[in-house]
Amino acid sequence: MSNRFAIPCLLSWFAAFGLMAAPSTAFAEKDRAAYVQEAKTILIDAAGRLDQKRYFKPEDVGPYYAESMMEVGVACLAKVDEALKNGVDGGVVVEVDGKNVTLKDGREQICQALVDWMKEFGGQAEAARKAEFDRKAKPYRDVGIKGKRLELFAKESFQGPGCGGFIEDPKKLKKAKVLYQLIEGNDGYGLHKYVFKGDNYSRTTHWFNTRGARNAACK
Repeated sequence: MSNRFAIPCLLSWFAAFGLMAAPSTAFAEKDRAAYVQEAKTILIDAAGRLDQKRYFKPEDVGPYYAESMMEVGVACLAKVDEALKNGVDGGVVVEVDGKNVTLKDGREQICQALVDWMKEFGGQAEAARKAEFDRKAKPYRDVGIKGKRLELFAKESFQGPGCGGFIEDPKKLKKAKVLYQLIEGNDGYGLHKYVFKGDNYSRTTHWFNTRGARNAACK
């Protein structure tokens, strides 16, 4: 018997006596379990983030908060949809934060809820940041400061030559040609030096081994 006929015959014989498993079914079951686990993992992540709705107000968060939260919500929808498209039943129950939820309900009550919240919250947070910036920038705008200089003064505090204290008078800040910030870190004692030209500026940073050497350079 040629190999061309022998191999199919042997495979049929193995299958008839149960010596060959059906690999497609085994792999399919394994894949479905994996899809469920992946969906459960991101549902737990999204649920934890959605719970922050109880604590955070728009004015409490940074500029990238809504963006990062939205990414999780979108990824949550994608993972659950991937599981459903690959044969996982929407009625499959997973435990999320101590509660049982079906994939179908989790998609709407957790993933979509997080996306919907961020659509609203993101705009509110942006408006709150703008209002806060306008509040801080007003004293500097009132004396004619604008551009990059305005953005800087609305966010940072500075000392003048000698580093004897912070300059709070907007008029003095407007006239300043050089300003400093004292910093400390793993590299030692640092000094940010800002040189202004009109409403623009450049910044250089130098590090020193001692605080005294750093302060002496503030001139």
